[in-house]
Amino acid sequence: MQLLSVLNVILFSIALAEEMDSTTEHVVPLHSFSLRTPYIEENLNNRYWNFGGDTIVEVNQHVRLTTETQSKKGWIWTKDELSAGSWVIEFEFKVFSTNHNGLFGDGFAFWYTADKEVEGPVFGSKDKFKGLGVFFDTYSNGRQRVFNDDVFFHWKQHTFPYVSAMVGDGKTSYDHDNDGKDGEIGGCPADFRGWDHATKAKVKYIRGQFLQVQLNIMEDGLWRDCMFVQNVTLPETGYIGFTAFTGEVYDTHDILEVSSNAIVSPHQYQQSEFPKISNSSSSSSGVSAFQWVVILLLIGGVGGFVYVKYSESAKRKSYKRF
Repeated sequence: MQLLSVLNVILFSIALAEEMDSTTEHVVPLHSFSLRTPYIEENLNNRYWNFGGDTIVEVNQHVRLTTETQSKKGWIWTKDELSAGSWVIEFEFKVFSTNHNGLFGDGFAFWYTADKEVEGPVFGSKDKFKGLGVFFDTYSNGRQRVFNDDVFFHWKQHTFPYVSAMVGDGKTSYDHDNDGKDGEIGGCPADFRGWDHATKAKVKYIRGQFLQVQLNIMEDGLWRDCMFVQNVTLPETGYIGFTAFTGEVYDTHDILEVSSNAIVSPHQYQQSEFPKISNSSSSSSGVSAFQWVVILLLIGGVGGFVYVKYSESAKRKSYKRF
């Protein structure tokens, strides 16, 4: 019974800590900005999304932006503009290839922009865009050639695949030769390519506060921060889109599901609540401050129980000697 009481105290403490730590926000589902099977209706269209380029829709399987073929561009865009001031968009995707020669690319992008359905060189979409682009880049264009005794290549600054973000002003070009490094506001290496299961990403924008990108690569239900950028200003309205392209190297780029929500009463975050992001690897499993609190509570509770039982046992032995 004493162990049960200790466990109850621990569980109550955990629940209380969760309540105190809570940053719960009220969200409203946005059905017209979400995408799920069967993707298209009887008239072979979708009432909320347009499909174009080389995109292929398999009704109950996936929206395939590109196949494993060179020089392909595919896209999907919402028909209407998203006008919510703050929002969170979660999507499932797969990037893979059956080609085993070790070369693959080029990647896909998530967009929230003033324009839509304009094909171009930035992951299949237009350059000099106005709004947000989040790039899931699988091929480095910014390789540096180094001459020593031999000629060899090395990755520039970080490994690939790599997730990065850029806020475009409608005038600035994406730095394609250096994988967008000049305009990057945040990023992280992320091994999202080549898994049998679907991988997930979540893009969250709180107007006047921040932009956050999280990833769930390992199918373990845990979201890991890729980037957290303060003081990001996006257009008041924008179209949601996904685009992909292949060049000399290629991959299959699939979008499986999109779930969009408006945040109607954003939590007013304090500076101390902002996560500290390390760009060493998005797939590393860190332990948060809250998780440490739970671990310490468990260790303390169990340790306290063992100490009490040991003390009682020692007393009983002491009584028997007299």
